[in-house]
This record gives sequence, structure tokens and C-alpha cells, in this order.
Amino acid sequence: MSAPQFKFRLQRLLDLRELAEREASIALATARGAEDAARRAKDAIAAQRAATRELLLPPAGSHSRVSELRQVAMLLERLDAGQAQADYQVSKAASQVQQKQVLLGESVTNRRILDRLKDRQRENWRIADERADRAVMDDIGRARFADQHAQADHTDPTEE
Repeated sequence: MSAPQFKFRLQRLLDLRELAEREASIALATARGAEDAARRAKDAIAAQRAATRELLLPPAGSHSRVSELRQVAMLLERLDAGQAQADYQVSKAASQVQQKQVLLGESVTNRRILDRLKDRQRENWRIADERADRAVMDDIGRARFADQHAQADHTDPTEE
């Protein structure tokens, strides 16, 4: 006969919470990857703007036509617009990371609550099981004691 096993009635809910925590962790990792990619794109645009500015602007003191300077200015404005868009994407990605961190924190908290409840119930079950075992052992001991005294009372009539 095998000993009874502890069964946590909310195990399925605990499993779902663990799954939600893993999914939140994956979502956070994905959001961090997107944020890193947005930062790299922003840095690439900044480097491209700096290189373009250095390449296209004439050295100080040289004479350039107004039309050439206007074209350089328009190109730099486009790059500035791309930089602003990249800044927005980085900000948006950072916001997503923050939201995913909050969701992961909530998922971890929800799972830990059920883990602690499970541990508490397991400990209570273990204590109750030990008490039941002790009660059975006590009953066996009392029965043996009673049998021994009953046999001693029936087998020793000469002492009276």
C-alpha cells in the first residue's frame, strides 16, 4: 500500500500562472530586443547624419553657391526628421519594455502567491499525515498493551 500523496487543488491554476510568467518573460525579452534594434537604428542615423554633414558642408572660409548650401540643408533636414522618427521609435520601445516589466512583475507575484499557498498546504498536509500516523501507532501500542495485560490476567491465576 502506498502512502497518500499531497494533491494541491489549485495546481492547474498554478501551472497557468507559471505559463503566464514564462510568456511575460519572453515578451519582455522580445521588447528589449526591439528597443536595442531601435537604439542601433537611431545611432546609425546619427552617424549617417554626422558623416553626411562632414562630407557635404564646404570647409569654413570657402565660397559655395546658395543652391548647393540649400540642397545640403534640405538633406540634413531629412536626416534630422529621420533622427526624430528614430527617437520616437526608441521612446516607444522603451515604453513597451517598461510595460512588459510591470506585467512580468505581476505574473511573478501571482505565481509566488500560489507557490506559498501550495507550500503552506503541503506543510499542513504533512503535519496532519504525521498526526494520523502517530494516532495509528498509538492505537496499535494501546491494543498490544491491552492484549498483554489481558493475557497476563488470564495466565497467572496462582498469584491470588
